[in-house]
Amino acid sequence: MDAIFLSLHLQSIRSYILDISSRHKLKLLWQQIPNPLITEIMCNSIMDGVVLDKEHGCFNDETIYNCIQIIRLKHKKCFVRVKKNIDETFIGMCLDAGCTGFIIANVKNFEEYYRIKDMCDYRSTGLYRSNKWDVNNPKPDITLVAQIESHISELEKLVKMTKADYYLIGPYDLSASLGIAGDFTNDVYLCALKHINVCIPHNKLGLHLVRDWDWWEDNDYGFMAYGLDSTMLIDSLRNIEQTIYHNEE
Repeated sequence: MDAIFLSLHLQSIRSYILDISSRHKLKLLWQQIPNPLITEIMCNSIMDGVVLDKEHGCFNDETIYNCIQIIRLKHKKCFVRVKKNIDETFIGMCLDAGCTGFIIANVKNFEEYYRIKDMCDYRSTGLYRSNKWDVNNPKPDITLVAQIESHISELEKLVKMTKADYYLIGPYDLSASLGIAGDFTNDVYLCALKHINVCIPHNKLGLHLVRDWDWWEDNDYGFMAYGLDSTMLIDSLRNIEQTIYHNEE
């Protein structure tokens, strides 16, 4: 039944996604529940791909490997969000499974970014796919996303030094780092957001929105990531409950 609820919720936001599809290069769904069935359901959406959240999701190696393979077999892009201190073996395993990009959480300086970039640029794990990477069959390009959660004052310097493919902003994480969690009308938050828009070209900027997708529809950012699978299930259940109790009245 949880699969049905999640599918229903994805259908409910389909019209909104279609409406903004022409304005964003990448449209991704965000998965936190470590289950390949959830991955398959998300891949049946019209989105470009799925983010597997290793930072906050309890994925073991086998599960995340399976989830990546499902995404790639569905011809979707697969991003894995990792902590900046993730080990090289895990990065190699994800690449071997077919991962197309990484989101590096809470990047504060260029050393943290390049530590993972170097792992992706020079990769020889001895696993199946890496054994095939050579001059005639080169390793695919990996998309790297630096997630900005704090140190906004150093942002201009960070962007110049890292030159990441994208920079991800999570409105809630940003507001929390400023000490005003969830207060998106606060002048401090609005000032920080304005500074971000000045420092980062819009085609390089991304947003992760857990809810309230239409709140940010008037932008030309490079990519958008939507929801959490868990909140989609919660919202779908609430909608069903409201319908049932309304009909009973």
